[in-house]
Amino acid sequence: MRTTGDIQAAIKREGATGRAGWLSATVSALALALIQTQPVLAQEGAAQDDPAAVAQVEQTYSFDISSQPLPRALAEVSAVTGLQILYSEAAAGEHIAPALSGSFTARQALDRLVAGSGFQYRYTGANAVTLEPDVAQDDGGLRRLGPVTVTATRVERPVSAIPGSVTVIDADEVEVQRQISPSIQRMIRRAAPGFQGGTGTQTGGNTLRGRSALVLQDGVPQQPQLRTSGRAWSSTDPRHIERIEVVRTANAALGFGGAGGSINIITRRPTSEEPLVTFEVGTAFQPHELEFDAFSKEAYAAIEGREGAFDYLFSGSFRDTGNAFDADGDRVPDAETEFGSDIYSFQGVLGWRPDSGRSLELKLNYFREQHQDGGRTEGANAIVGERKADAVPEELPFQDPWQSFNALLTYEESDVLGSDLSVSGFFQRSDNERLAEFQVDPVTFVRGEDKRIDQRIGTRLNIETPLPFGLALVWGGDFVSNFNSELIDDDISGRELGARPDVTQNNLAGFFQLDIPFGDFLLTGGVRHERFFVDFDDVVYEDGRSFSGGNINYDETLFNVGLVYYVTNSAELFAGFSQGLDVSEPGRASSQGLGVDSVDQIELAPAVTDSYEVGARYLGARWDASLTGFFTDSELSSRTINPGGVLGLAIPLRQPERIWGVEATLNVDVTEQWRVGGIAAYQDGEREVDGDTRELQSNLVQPFRLAGYLEYDPFPWLSTELNFEYTPGSDRFPGSTAFGEGETTELFLLDFAATARSDYGDFLLGVENLLNRQYILPGGEATNSPRFYFAQPGRTVRLAYRLQF
Repeated sequence: MRTTGDIQAAIKREGATGRAGWLSATVSALALALIQTQPVLAQEGAAQDDPAAVAQVEQTYSFDISSQPLPRALAEVSAVTGLQILYSEAAAGEHIAPALSGSFTARQALDRLVAGSGFQYRYTGANAVTLEPDVAQDDGGLRRLGPVTVTATRVERPVSAIPGSVTVIDADEVEVQRQISPSIQRMIRRAAPGFQGGTGTQTGGNTLRGRSALVLQDGVPQQPQLRTSGRAWSSTDPRHIERIEVVRTANAALGFGGAGGSINIITRRPTSEEPLVTFEVGTAFQPHELEFDAFSKEAYAAIEGREGAFDYLFSGSFRDTGNAFDADGDRVPDAETEFGSDIYSFQGVLGWRPDSGRSLELKLNYFREQHQDGGRTEGANAIVGERKADAVPEELPFQDPWQSFNALLTYEESDVLGSDLSVSGFFQRSDNERLAEFQVDPVTFVRGEDKRIDQRIGTRLNIETPLPFGLALVWGGDFVSNFNSELIDDDISGRELGARPDVTQNNLAGFFQLDIPFGDFLLTGGVRHERFFVDFDDVVYEDGRSFSGGNINYDETLFNVGLVYYVTNSAELFAGFSQGLDVSEPGRASSQGLGVDSVDQIELAPAVTDSYEVGARYLGARWDASLTGFFTDSELSSRTINPGGVLGLAIPLRQPERIWGVEATLNVDVTEQWRVGGIAAYQDGEREVDGDTRELQSNLVQPFRLAGYLEYDPFPWLSTELNFEYTPGSDRFPGSTAFGEGETTELFLLDFAATARSDYGDFLLGVENLLNRQYILPGGEATNSPRFYFAQPGRTVRLAYRLQF
C-alpha cells in the first residue's frame, strides 16, 4: 500500500515529475490491518458517523490537476485537502486519471479521479481515505462492474470521458461466449448494438452502423485494406483474447478504414506473479448427427509468470472443427466457412516492467486455418427465399490455407519531459491460397491456384502532455505501409498470371486530441491529417494486354468534437461529431476484369463519413443503461458491387449515403445470484442514385434486433448463462432480386453456457442453437445471393475440461 503523504515527500525530494521516490513509499502492516476493519463509505462518499469527515468533504477546494497517472493525481489532491489516501500501487499505477480544474469538494474530486480506475474509496477517519477494488455493495449483493477503461482515443480513458458509444466485452464474457461458439463475430453481435455480424461465411458483413468497421488486434489493422477479403477475424483463438473494445462511431484519431467505428481485439498479457500452467481439452458435436467426422477436437496449453522485472506468456491451441450439419441433418457447405478445417493459433508475450512508469513489451501471434484433405464442399442449387444451398463436393478438392502473423513491440514511459510516451512498431501479414475461377476479361476465365498476400508494417507514436488549467493534450503520428499482391497459377497454361497489379500504399498522419474540463462538463476535440501515397506496378496479362502503373497521391483532414455532461456521479449526457475515412480498395479498382489498363483510369477520392451522436448513460451499483441516437452522412461511399456474382469482379460504387438509428443497452443485478441484460438496435438509411433517393440495401442496415442474457449463479462454484437473439425480419424491397435487397425472416435463437469449478479443475459446457432451429443468418438472406443462402448449424454441444496449477 502507498499513502499520498509518502508521495508528496518523494515529490519534494525529486521534483513534481520524479518517479523513483513515490514508487518506493510504503506503509506498515498494522495500518493496513486497521484499514481493513473500517466500514464501507456510503455512496455519497462521506464517513457515516464522523462529523469531522462530513465537514471536510463539504468544504470546497481549488484544483488544477492535469491528466496523469492516478498516484500522482491523488498526491495533488492530498496536498490541497490534507487527506491521507491509501491504495495499492500495483493496480492504481496502471490508471490514467482525467484532468481536474475548478472548485470541488474532496468527494467530488475523488469521484472524478477514480472514475473508471477499478477502485472505489471510503473514509477511514477524519483525514484518511482508502481506495479498494470497485465492487459496489448494496444490501449484501455484489456487482461486477467490469472494465470501463478503453483505448478508443489512442490512450487509456474511462468510458465516462468519451463523448460516444463504446461496448467493452470483458474477459469473463469472452470466456462465456467462446464456450458457446468460437466465432468472434458472434460474440460481438450479441454484445454490441449496430454490428451486423456477417453472412455466415468468413467474408462480408463486418459493418458497424451500416459502414465499414476497422478491425484491429492490439491496435494493429487486421483486414486487408487494399483488397478487402473480409477475413479480419481469422487472426487469433478466442482463448488468447483479454477483451474486445467496440467503438460504435467514426474515430478520427485511429485513421482510415473505420467509417462506422473500430473493433479492437486486445490479446492477453501475463497476470500471474508465480508460474501458472493452464491445460484445456474439449470437443464439440451435434446430438442429431453423431458421425465421427462431425466431432471437433480441441486442445489448449499456456504458461505464464513473472521473474523479477520480466513477465512472460506462451500459449497455443489446436482445433479440428469437423463437419457441420444444419437442423434438418444436412451438411453445411464449408467452402467459405471454418468447418472441416484444422486451426492452429499461437501467442507469445514478453514484457520488461522495471517499475510502474516504464515497460517494453513484445507480442507475437500466429494463426493458421486449413481445410482438411478431401471432402471439401461448396454451396450449390440454392434459390433465394425458397431453397437453401446443398453441400456439393468440389470438382478439384484443394487445401486452402489461410495464415496470419502479427508482431507488435511497444515501449511506454510515464514521464518523459513531463509527458507520457507510448511508441510501437508492428508487422502484420496474411497469406491465402485457394482454388479459384477468375475473370480476366468479359469472356475469358482462368482457373487455378489463387495466391494473395496482404502485408503492413508501421509505427505509432502517442504522447500525452498535461497542460495548465487541467487541460490534457494527446498528440502523435502514424506511418503505415500496406502491400497487396495477387497471382494465379493457371491450370491450363501452367503460367503464373497477374490478376491485378501489385499495390503499395504508404500512409503518413499526424493528430492531436485536447480534453478541456470545466465544471461538470468535459469538452474534447481533435484534428487528424493523413496523406496517402499509392503505387501501382506494371503488369502484362496472359492475353497480351497490359496495365500501365504509376502513382496516385492524395490527403485528407478529419475533425472530431464532443461534450460530456456529468449530471450526477452515475449519470452522464454526451454528444459528439466525428469523421471517418475510407478508400476505394486500390487492389480491386485496378482489376483486369473491369477493363482498366492504366493508373489514370482509377479514381481513389477518399470517402469521408460525418458521424453525429447524442446519448445518455447511467452506471449505478446494481444496474447500468445507455440510450443513443446517431446519424451518419457521406457524399461518397467506398463500396464495391459484384453484378451477377462473377467471381473476382468488383466495381467501385461511389454514391451519397445517409444512415440513422437508435441503440440501447441495459444490465441489471436483480439479486446476488440473478443478472439480466441486453441490447436493442434499429437502423435505416438512404442513398442517391443518379439523382434519385432510394432506401439503402438491407445487407447494410439492420431494421431491428434484440439480444440479451439471463445469468444465474446458484452456488459459488457454478455459473450459468442463457442467451437469446431475436429479429422480426424485414422485407424492405418486396419482390426485388437485386444484390443486397433480400427479405430477412423472423429469427429467434437460444444459447446456453455453464461452468462448474472444483479443486480438480473446471468443467465447461456450451450449447449453441439450443432449440435446434433451422435458419439462415439475416446477413446472408439480405444479400439476395445464392452464394450466401445456406443454413447454419443446428444444435451444437461443446464440452471442455480446464486445469490450472
